[in-house]
Amino acid sequence: MRKLSNYLILLLLLIFSSNANDVAQFKTTKEHEVFKQFNGKWKVLVNSYNLVGELVSNYSGKADIHTSLKDRYLDFDFDFANTQTDYEMHWQFGYDKNADKYVLFQRNNLFSYPYYGTGSYDPEKNRFEFLTNDYDKRGNKLRVIIRWERDDKFLLELHNVTIKKAERLIEEYTLVKLDS
Repeated sequence: MRKLSNYLILLLLLIFSSNANDVAQFKTTKEHEVFKQFNGKWKVLVNSYNLVGELVSNYSGKADIHTSLKDRYLDFDFDFANTQTDYEMHWQFGYDKNADKYVLFQRNNLFSYPYYGTGSYDPEKNRFEFLTNDYDKRGNKLRVIIRWERDDKFLLELHNVTIKKAERLIEEYTLVKLDS
């Protein structure tokens, strides 16, 4: 009888500890907290560069950035309505607890393929870095670097990475907060 009660106690402990882990999985973590610094409306200035690093164009727009799904994701909605192409772009970041990596999903209204990537966050530098998972048809991946310059200004850099590992800056977005 005593052996049976010990087994029951052990079984109950396993059940309750298992449920505690399941509940913890649904809570936001410190990895999600860093998203909140991006919330707000932003003025966006973009510089585009050619293969040799020369500035070829610049344009401006706005971005609405906010956390979603109980602060688990960060949504970037860019609108460059004043450009010749009426360009819109949507980014979404998240944190994949199973892979212990940040994830990136990007799409826009100019191209018919999205970008998926994984990356990391360096809290000392307050910097994210992502690399897309697959090469596109031209043999390129995209490296995305996001770094803060001050509380109301950050840079988002897009680097082209070739199969031969050559890398060059193709676009630089400067975002300045419009609201507090």
